[in-house]
Amino acid sequence: MPAQAPDANARDHSDTEPMTRHAQDSSDSDIDELDPLKTDQGRYTDDARRPLRSSPANEKTTRNASLTRQPLRWLDTQRSRGGWLRWCIPSRFCCILVGIFFTTLFLLLSVGGLWVYNSGGVPEDGQSEPWYPAPRGGTVRLWEKSYARAAELVGQMTLVEKVNVTTGTGWKMDMCVGQTGAVERLGFPSLCLQDGPLGLRFADNATAFPAGITVGATWNKDLMYERGRAHGYEARMKGIHILLGPSMGPLGRLPAGGRTWEGFGADPVLQGIAAAQTIRGIQSSGVIATAKHYVANEQEHYRQPWEWGTPNAISSNIDDRTMHEVYAWPFAESVRAGVGSVMCSYNQLNNSYACQNSKLLNGILKDELGFQGFVQSDWLAQRSGVASALAGLDATLPGDGLLWQDGKSLWGKELTIAVLNGSVPMERLNDMVLRVVAAWYQLGQDNEERWPKGAGPNFSSWTNDEVGLLHPGSPGCDEKGTVNHFVPVRQTEEGGDHNELARRVAREGIVLVKNTNNTLPLTRNGTGLKTHRTQTGKARVGIFGESAFPNPNGANACADRRCNVGALASGWGSGAVELPYLVTPAEALHANFDDQTVQVTDWKTNAVEHVDGTAAAQDVCLVFITSDAGEGYISWEGVNGDRNDLNPQKGGDALVRDVAANCGGRDEQGVPVSDTIVVLHTVGPTILDKWIDMPGVKAVLIAHLPGQESGNALADVLFGDHSPSGHLPYTIAKREQDYGPHSGILRHAKTLVPQQDFTEGLLIDYRHFSAYNITPRYPFGHGLSYTSFQLSGLFVHPLNTIRTPEPLARLPASAKPPTLDPAIPDPRTALWPKGLRKVPKYIYPWLDSLSEVRQGGRYEYPVGYEDTHPPSPAGGGEGGNPDLYTEAVEVRATLSNTGLVGGDAVVQMYISFPANVTDSLNRTVAFPVRVLRNWAKVRVGTSNEAKRREVKMVLTRKDLSFWDGGRGNWVVPGGEFEVGVGFSERDLPLRSSFLVRERASSYIGAVQDPDHSFLHERHTTAHHPKHRRQLTLQLDLLSPAVYLPVLVLLALLAHQFTQFNLPGLFHTAPPPQPSCPAYPAANPFVQDLYCRAPTHTPSTHRSPHSMALAAAAERVAAEFEFDDAHINRAVHEFIREMDEGLAQQGATMSQIPTYVTAVPNGTEKGLYMAVDLGGTNFRVCSIQLHGNSTFSLTQSKVKIPHELMTAKTSHELFAFLAKQIEAFLKAHHYEHYACHMENRRPRSTRGFFSSSSDTEAVEIFSLGFTFSFPVQQSGINKGNLIRWTKGFDIADTIGKDVCALLQTEIDALGLPVRVAALVNDTVGTLMARSYSSPGKTGTLLGAIFGTGTNGAYVEKLARITKLSAMGASAGDVDDSTGEMIVNTEWGSFDNHLSVLPITPYDASLDAESNNPGIQMFEKRVSGMFLGEILRRAILDLVHDKAVPLFSDEHSNQNDVHSTTNIHDQSALYRQWGLDTSFLSIAAGDASKGLKATRQTLDKEYGVSAASAEDAEAVRLIAAAVGKRAARLSAVAIAAVILSTGKLDAPRDIATTGEAQGVEDDDAIDIGVDGSLVEFYPLFEEYIREALRAVRGIGAAGERRVRIGIAKDGSGVGAALIALVADRAGSGGKGVPSPTSSSASTGGGQGAAGFLQSVMASVNRSLRLRV
Repeated sequence: MPAQAPDANARDHSDTEPMTRHAQDSSDSDIDELDPLKTDQGRYTDDARRPLRSSPANEKTTRNASLTRQPLRWLDTQRSRGGWLRWCIPSRFCCILVGIFFTTLFLLLSVGGLWVYNSGGVPEDGQSEPWYPAPRGGTVRLWEKSYARAAELVGQMTLVEKVNVTTGTGWKMDMCVGQTGAVERLGFPSLCLQDGPLGLRFADNATAFPAGITVGATWNKDLMYERGRAHGYEARMKGIHILLGPSMGPLGRLPAGGRTWEGFGADPVLQGIAAAQTIRGIQSSGVIATAKHYVANEQEHYRQPWEWGTPNAISSNIDDRTMHEVYAWPFAESVRAGVGSVMCSYNQLNNSYACQNSKLLNGILKDELGFQGFVQSDWLAQRSGVASALAGLDATLPGDGLLWQDGKSLWGKELTIAVLNGSVPMERLNDMVLRVVAAWYQLGQDNEERWPKGAGPNFSSWTNDEVGLLHPGSPGCDEKGTVNHFVPVRQTEEGGDHNELARRVAREGIVLVKNTNNTLPLTRNGTGLKTHRTQTGKARVGIFGESAFPNPNGANACADRRCNVGALASGWGSGAVELPYLVTPAEALHANFDDQTVQVTDWKTNAVEHVDGTAAAQDVCLVFITSDAGEGYISWEGVNGDRNDLNPQKGGDALVRDVAANCGGRDEQGVPVSDTIVVLHTVGPTILDKWIDMPGVKAVLIAHLPGQESGNALADVLFGDHSPSGHLPYTIAKREQDYGPHSGILRHAKTLVPQQDFTEGLLIDYRHFSAYNITPRYPFGHGLSYTSFQLSGLFVHPLNTIRTPEPLARLPASAKPPTLDPAIPDPRTALWPKGLRKVPKYIYPWLDSLSEVRQGGRYEYPVGYEDTHPPSPAGGGEGGNPDLYTEAVEVRATLSNTGLVGGDAVVQMYISFPANVTDSLNRTVAFPVRVLRNWAKVRVGTSNEAKRREVKMVLTRKDLSFWDGGRGNWVVPGGEFEVGVGFSERDLPLRSSFLVRERASSYIGAVQDPDHSFLHERHTTAHHPKHRRQLTLQLDLLSPAVYLPVLVLLALLAHQFTQFNLPGLFHTAPPPQPSCPAYPAANPFVQDLYCRAPTHTPSTHRSPHSMALAAAAERVAAEFEFDDAHINRAVHEFIREMDEGLAQQGATMSQIPTYVTAVPNGTEKGLYMAVDLGGTNFRVCSIQLHGNSTFSLTQSKVKIPHELMTAKTSHELFAFLAKQIEAFLKAHHYEHYACHMENRRPRSTRGFFSSSSDTEAVEIFSLGFTFSFPVQQSGINKGNLIRWTKGFDIADTIGKDVCALLQTEIDALGLPVRVAALVNDTVGTLMARSYSSPGKTGTLLGAIFGTGTNGAYVEKLARITKLSAMGASAGDVDDSTGEMIVNTEWGSFDNHLSVLPITPYDASLDAESNNPGIQMFEKRVSGMFLGEILRRAILDLVHDKAVPLFSDEHSNQNDVHSTTNIHDQSALYRQWGLDTSFLSIAAGDASKGLKATRQTLDKEYGVSAASAEDAEAVRLIAAAVGKRAARLSAVAIAAVILSTGKLDAPRDIATTGEAQGVEDDDAIDIGVDGSLVEFYPLFEEYIREALRAVRGIGAAGERRVRIGIAKDGSGVGAALIALVADRAGSGGKGVPSPTSSSASTGGGQGAAGFLQSVMASVNRSLRLRV
């Protein structure tokens, strides 16, 4: 969008000229004849053969057929004159001569030019498929209420009012860069649209945030959201309804592209996640975000007709797969985030303009991606009238037609005419308006408290004066008023400190790409420099380069930042903003260096003459260089939008070379004595190779475009206040041509329609480098830190079975679009209102005369318009088919800080697709070498508690899919996928694989490959317990040919079972005992460990060396045996301690009453809230329970400010928590929140949201509070804090009720929330599992087997006899169910060690722990301790000189022919140095020669050249430690089962819902969570084996035990506990779901109902247990 209308293009009428259609036609007749866009001939298609029509009035209708063109006015004037001028009037003969002359001249001149404008011209037929009709909005449940309200409002609008909503008022006609017409009669405002993606353009005192490319370089998802929220807040406070951002197009295909800096980086996933987070942030503030520019607007040259001399814009020619997998991907994520608006771009796509491309707008965006908002044009990107409306455009901005500020819209009055004469169906106009108004409602902009009625924007885009013109673009209109109210937005109590936020974004967007010898960080006093101090004793620092200093004429001296002078804070164009201030690098450096010890010298130019002398006098040199670009309507020093090359501008290379070669002078070898640090501010990829390898260049920082806080952010990093954490969002090449032959700007078009073919397909940026094996200078994702990080313990875990290559079939729309009257109204209602004054050039919808409308003819519609296009199978929800976003694979790893300072690591996950894939058309499918699919930015400290963090990421079905054009759908290919996890695209130390079978029914799991350095266990149907017990058989029961034989077969089977009393079909048969050849191990326990090894078989021909090692390992492994007799004794003792804990306080096993008296069974419905204070983060969730064991989760998370963790009073912390709840309600449940707040006001002052009566109460959210700190609980929502942990220390909170503290702050804000329950995460695990488990019987036990271990189970209230002794009143205990969940705290079981096993390794671990003598059960079971036990066992063998572990006499004893060595600094020698994840790697290692284990020992634990025998010894001990932990876990489970008597009455568990007409089995349901049970090989199988050995359970009882993973106990579980509190009658209610009032449905009645229930049951539950 240009800053102002180019004068050269303005062709305005005289103000006194009557506004008739004839006058309009004649005014631009001469340009019409040259412009192919104005032709009247032929039919419209989605191609460039007939690119477009100028407006509805110029298209071939009955009306315009009657119009005639007037004579040329200049000729009339000449004819009226006398004298010699009459000879200039041509006669027929003269005309013939002149015609022959010009024809000959044309033929001569075109001999050379003919080739130019034919070669590579427009295709004869268009390349874009027609897609009609435009899908209607309102098909998604999340938008259903907004569309219903919009229909009520729009249904009252007249035709011209509807047209007014869809049409801008014209450039500079109102206060904003774009405004739509208002419907004042109904209270619908003129919507203000304002740039841009990095701040509020033309607005006073708004924040100049860092640009999108800087935000992408942060790789911080939370920061992306926070920046968006602040941006949206400022927009709302300025009265802006629609923000024109974020930008995700251009994507970054062309590194020199002028506007790539507005987006987030050169990868679709990076762009998509960043855009979605930004959109969520903007719209959380109630402002409509705009995803732009849709799509493939990758360069500035030729982006618009005539802007570069050609009558047509460039055509980006892209194949279907590339469109879906690259360029449309970020827009899909934006739609999924609920974006309210999408802006179509200037360019053509496959030779059809983006704003009238029906395939693009109707097909992909509105149908396939399920977009519910409205499509707006970029400013003057609309190139037709009727055609664009039919193709899916919903709003035209700024309203002008083909020329700036001409007052002649392609819609406006012309759209009114097109509807009245039937060219545009009324249904299409209704949908256009509904989409705009629904977005307005969806963002709560009808709320008059946030959006005061009639207020409008409180600033002017066109003047900085308080008083100014109201319509500055209208010639002769001098009406004035107060236009600038100077509302503060950057630092407010509600919005927070945006200056500090901008500084943080800029700081995290700085990428340290080089730091030789830890040159950075610097010290403020100059210590540590290679100094030759002057006589004054000061260190000398030189600052070189113009871009470190202010622009002498001011930061905003160049309009729209259209010059690269001084400090570079942003690129130029409509995406830039006015800087409220600019802290330059030099200013910040001067302020930070200690002037008592440091002397700073300024070199304020890029000139290199004499710079060598100044550089030689410095102890350190900082050189600042730049590379700038921007939007194509601006040129600066020969840079016309797109950069001319990728080199630093203004002589930057020469400046760096001269300074770096001379800094500090030179030594005898000619090497510079002092270090040079280079700081590059740039819009994108910049070539550094002219100086990057110079010996003097020690550090390089890429600071991108930092906005107003440029210098402060840089100083934060330079001086080490914050470790750099930015990573490159693009690749930096060594040479510009390394980006590929298609990466250059098209600068010289050879055709009237410039053609740009995207023939590289998916291979842009790093994908191209990898595909062609080109080494970059710095790879995509690269970034250094002041500390060092290490990744270990990679796990690849399937979450959901992918049963078919394609996603689930598209479901019917979840909501029905509203229907309005389609009748064409009386044309007289569209006539100009009497008495209304017309503002010149302003766009109006009214007609001047009825003669402008002629009905009865037929509009010649575009090709394909008459054919209804079928819906895409890839659609069905916002962002596409919902099944595409099903989480398919979970990837986990452990991140450790191995440095001396804390820092933020960006852990990136890439996948490689299988080889030899073909599509549905039998074509070979080529894939990039690897593609980014997710990342996590994780803070790790240096303390023992903070230096190691688990990193968890997921892969969705879409992540694993490619676009199959033949199917028109996403397809998961069969074969082996590789997962790489690391710190850049070229630095992936962790790698593993998993297999998807062709037309698979399930994942096979992680595949071992000897070429991979880090591997995960192989999950096979032979060894993985879940696959062993539950191999799913999928049947297609839709066809009678299938289901009738199935029914017959079921009847026969039922008959056989009845006759012979066979066990039930759906019961789990005992897994067969493993059979394997005998191994040379005398101990059966050890032999079983050998037997269950994944695939590795130790050699039976062993040398004495290996035999001695094996014997020692077997001896150690045997020490971990816990046989059946010990298990039974332990179960008996466990039950005794359980009973003791139920009877008295202070028992070994605490048995804490939770006051939760029922569990869910999956039938519950309603909307509940949960909050989770689990440490340094605070999470707020709302959970919609659907009543069918499924739920929808909405959540937000915020970091607890460090100062609040040690606040003086509890009020400060809990007030902050309440504020986060308020922000969540405003963002996600605003209508409910606003209605409650309105009802709290006096009735006389209530507004729209208020209830109809004083007695009508708004439902109160019941909230579950997960508080992960020690509390003494005395009621379901009462609990006093015992002590703080995890870095919190607020003294006055100790002994207080934390629920009451939170409720007090919630009430102070007047929020509709009641703290209904205090939640323990283990109890939450039980509740979450019970809700989602199969069947309707409640879950008995929730257990955690992860970093820690604990269990919570359902106990009879009568057995908890200590309640009376505790003084619990009747009001504290709900005895209606007769049950209560008890939190066992079983980690302390058998602290006196009467039955627990004890080895020397257990004893030494306990003695050296922080809590010796307690938590004995946990120290043998939980992941926190298992790695340490293994470490001690290994070291015991290492220190035994008789055992040759990691010890070779000579290299011949080692299969790698190299002597094994343990590094002196090996983690094996440090307490807690061996991560528990290593147990899973070793115990599950199936690679040849146990290569995965050996490589892990080498890379993570400093054991080089470990032999296969070494690895086998370690594997054996690891397996023994893990097996013992699993068998001990079975002790706890068995004790709970036996103690509660649930083997006799499994259904005897109180639930909160009623299961009507549901048959259930006799399963005893156990919910588990934690990394051990999820990832350790055979953990569940070992548990079951132990359960079968327990007296009273046996094989029959074990078969009835159903173990399932429970997720999100702190969120979903907490909400369910709040539900229990409601059902117990404690005073609150969950907010009912839209269907919560309906009764639960049972099975059908009669034969038809029986058949229906049978079919549903078979479809749902048919699983053959093998």
